[in-house]
Amino acid sequence: MSPIGVRVITRQLRRLFAQFPPDSALAVAVIGAHVALVAALQFVPSTTWQQRHGVHLTLQLVTGAMLTFAAWRASRDSAVELAERRAWSMLALAAAAQWTGYGIFWYLEFQAGVSPEISISDAVYLMYYPLLLAALLRFPGAHWSREESIRHSLDGATVVAAGFVALLHLAIPTSLPLESTPLSELFYIVVYPLGDVVVLVGVTALWLRRPRGDRSRTITFLALGLLVSMLADAVYAYRVGHRTYEMGSWLDVLWAGSTFLLAIAALEQRREARAPAQEPDATTRRLQPAVLPYVASLLVLALLVDHAMRHGAVESRVIGLGAAVVTALVLARQWVAVRENLHLTSMAAARESEARFSALVQHASDMLLIVDADFSVRYASPAALEALGGTAETVVGAQLLQLVHPGDVADAVRLLGQAVARGRESVRGEWRFQTVDGRAVLSEHVATSLLDEPTVEGIVLNSRDVSERAELERQLTHQAFHDPLTHLANRALFLDRLEHAYRRAGRAPGGVALLFLDLDDFKRVNDSLGHAAGDQLLVQASARIAAELRDGDTLARLGGDEFAILAEDIAVTGFATSLSERVVATLRVPFALEGKSICIGASVGIATSRDADSPSDLMRNADLAMYIAKTRGKGGCAVFEPHMHE
Repeated sequence: MSPIGVRVITRQLRRLFAQFPPDSALAVAVIGAHVALVAALQFVPSTTWQQRHGVHLTLQLVTGAMLTFAAWRASRDSAVELAERRAWSMLALAAAAQWTGYGIFWYLEFQAGVSPEISISDAVYLMYYPLLLAALLRFPGAHWSREESIRHSLDGATVVAAGFVALLHLAIPTSLPLESTPLSELFYIVVYPLGDVVVLVGVTALWLRRPRGDRSRTITFLALGLLVSMLADAVYAYRVGHRTYEMGSWLDVLWAGSTFLLAIAALEQRREARAPAQEPDATTRRLQPAVLPYVASLLVLALLVDHAMRHGAVESRVIGLGAAVVTALVLARQWVAVRENLHLTSMAAARESEARFSALVQHASDMLLIVDADFSVRYASPAALEALGGTAETVVGAQLLQLVHPGDVADAVRLLGQAVARGRESVRGEWRFQTVDGRAVLSEHVATSLLDEPTVEGIVLNSRDVSERAELERQLTHQAFHDPLTHLANRALFLDRLEHAYRRAGRAPGGVALLFLDLDDFKRVNDSLGHAAGDQLLVQASARIAAELRDGDTLARLGGDEFAILAEDIAVTGFATSLSERVVATLRVPFALEGKSICIGASVGIATSRDADSPSDLMRNADLAMYIAKTRGKGGCAVFEPHMHE
């Protein structure tokens, strides 16, 4: 294979690799197995804490690599938006720093045989926090107004401050002697909780920058994973400060679970990028109260009460407990007020939307009807009342089929039945309404069944009057196939009817006769009296010719002063000759034009289907016979004979 072919195949494989999410699912499965194994070891009494700790730390090397890989794959997926890919790139770097720190610690403890209290692994691991913060701040957020930005900033500051107080309260015990506490122990007690405060800042910003209706599963799993990690770190710092920490405990399960949730977030990011986009409702996005500030405030109150009850005097306990109760009542009152304001805002938005919809319906040109399941009209728009020529009292409550033209009732029932059968899928049809004064209104209809919609509970019929359009189409069709002066069939329509008549003649006993007719001395009328008089002559002549024909015969003006007559089912011998003689005779009667008596004649050529192999042969034969009639003298007729071609 040529180098160019290899590059093309490599590029295609790379593209498929960049757009195929199952590899992220594999990473999630590997990390899930880690969580399950570490949790199962907690129930095996024969395992020591060293064994559980060793298994967790070794597996953490694999799952840390899997998390880094899953984040990197999300950052390289072309289906993910560019801003989110950049955020996942930073998350991959943060996961790589955490994984490297674990790797160095594992090497020092299991390979080098040393357990340093503070080592280079801590320095590498601590890079995880600023990288994670940068990644979380890179995720796109909603566009807030100035007032909304201030409110969300205050909410975020409340959450971060409460979290900071809670983390320090748990990490630093009140009885800890700072003078005699080793530096390494202080390092774990203070530095890592401060790193968790940094993570809390990022998670709070990520959560509050997205409205409730716009938060994806990706954001949810990402926030949950980081919160589980912070909880495990807080418990770890608390136990280290109180000298109760044991390796291989349930904290390992929490740390592994945090990695598992973050990997799921990476997988969800790629899955949601391929899912159809769903635009959240704007009202739902805006009208949701922020719960986090209240939860954070209650957390600080709980810590205050706990500290006062355990370490304070009686007066401090009473004051602390009273302050907590009063503050909680104030927060509850504010929460109720916020919910009430949001409810009023939601109702105002709903009324505004309803008023807007009502205004659109009231002024819409299309007819709108809402029909119950028994086909009774429950609502009719003003346009519908005007089109039907009725009032709300006569239309609303009436059966819809009573408003339908009797000839189209079956079509209306069929359309409504299809609408009910297809649910919310719209169906289209066309049938006529019958107005109060008896007029028929041809309408196009779009029927949608919303019987299961609580706000409608009916079949919505959107109709449009197309009577004028149908009449215009009829006129255009008539103009396309009829002569504008005499309103007779033109050449196109005549040829079509001749084609069908010739085919029927091959299956029926009777034949087809074709008469070509040319007015004699018509040019003299145009030259002497003008074209207007010539047009009047053509109209009168066509009326006389039509009077001599049967109902099923076709008369056409082919152009100028030439006419053609198509007579079908000619069973009587000599019928065509008799017809031509009657036509010639009626045209010999003088015409009254502009106060003058005008005499003209006509030459007629006759051909029948018995002497023609096709409609074109029949046309040619009739035209030749008419030419022969003219050569014999004006005002005569000639029947086609085969020798005329010679």
